[in-house]
Order: sequence, then structure tokens, then C-alpha cells
Amino acid sequence: MARVPQMKNPDSHLEEVINLLKRKSPPEVNDLVFESGFDAGGEPAIWVWVIFEDTALETKWTFDNRSQIRDSIVQELRDAGIPDWTYVRFRTASEQSELCREALN
Repeated sequence: MARVPQMKNPDSHLEEVINLLKRKSPPEVNDLVFESGFDAGGEPAIWVWVIFEDTALETKWTFDNRSQIRDSIVQELRDAGIPDWTYVRFRTASEQSELCREALN
């Protein structure tokens, strides 16, 4: 099971940038889920999970596509003046749904 970082309330500027990233995302990206907190080294960090449509798994979830999406997320956050270390991870929509169901139980 993936490690989920301790969540703290993200500031409104970070939310604005994430919402912009959501609007810019390719159609096969179902959602962007983010949390902010401190990484294992105690540094401020942002975790972004890119949620792909399950049907895009075979055709769009390639190394090159993931690298391009990862790079654009990190760059957009830097351009917005958000210096926190950014961890970008990828999941399918069904994986995300399962994690949400487990969290509710």
C-alpha cells in the first residue's frame, strides 16, 4: 500500500495552481489529488497524484507521457513561486476509488 503523507491545510495559492493544472491536464487525466505536509527529511513538500482514466492505462500511461506530465506539474508549481519539494505519483481511477473506500472504513 502506498504511503500517504500527513495532510495539512494547503493555502489558497496552492489550490489555485492545482486547479489551473487540472484545467490544463490532458483528457485521459481524470483528476489531480494533492496534499501538502513535510517529507521524511522534515522539508515542506507537496504530493500530487495524477489519476488516469482506467481505459487510458494501456495507451496513455507510458513512461514518456508520465515524465511530461510530471515535468509540467513541477514547472507550473515553480513558476507560481511554490518552492516546496514536489512528489508526483500516478494511479488509475479505480485504484483511487479503492483507496477512498478503504479510508472511509
